[in-house]
Amino acid sequence: MKISTDTEFVPLLRSGHAGQVYQKKYYLFGGKFNDQRAYSPIECFNTESLTWNSLHDTLAENKIEHTIDVVDKYLVVFGGYEGHRVYNDLKVFDLERNSWISIMQKGQAPSHRYAHSSIIYKQDLFIFGGMDKQKPLNDLWRFCFSESSWYQVKYIGLVSPLFRSTLVEVQNGFLILGGAKAYQQYTNSVYLYTHDKNTLIKIQ
Repeated sequence: MKISTDTEFVPLLRSGHAGQVYQKKYYLFGGKFNDQRAYSPIECFNTESLTWNSLHDTLAENKIEHTIDVVDKYLVVFGGYEGHRVYNDLKVFDLERNSWISIMQKGQAPSHRYAHSSIIYKQDLFIFGGMDKQKPLNDLWRFCFSESSWYQVKYIGLVSPLFRSTLVEVQNGFLILGGAKAYQQYTNSVYLYTHDKNTLIKIQ
């Protein structure tokens, strides 16, 4: 299978990036580059034509080990780091207008973090764990788009602080799979969060 581009564009070599699929297109943002560039455009791979293109609408900063989710027609980017700076901002990219937009945010936002995990449930964004500048985290947060507000989810249960884990949707909740408790201290644990009971329990 050959991947071509209309403009000879191919994304730069990178790691620590994130992306999501929307209407048969894969949208890529951020990551650590060999040339240490300080910003990143949204880059798009069309899964039907097998072509890449850059949308040329950049943030002022690049992000590494952030998360990206899709809500309606929007890409939602949270957290990440670059250099010595760690972020806790929520950025929104309009996939129909191909541009970054500002949204109102009320309430206390999660602390600055990277290597966290995220998932969408009923149009709400959930953020779990990650790393701040010094230690792994085990807190859970929800951003309600209909209210434009952040809420901390004070769940019932005990969970190890984790970063680089994966959230997987299940009926009425999600699983937290694997991750790391510290650098080079990996885990194969599985936790189950249930929305109606607000419980987070270890099942493996």
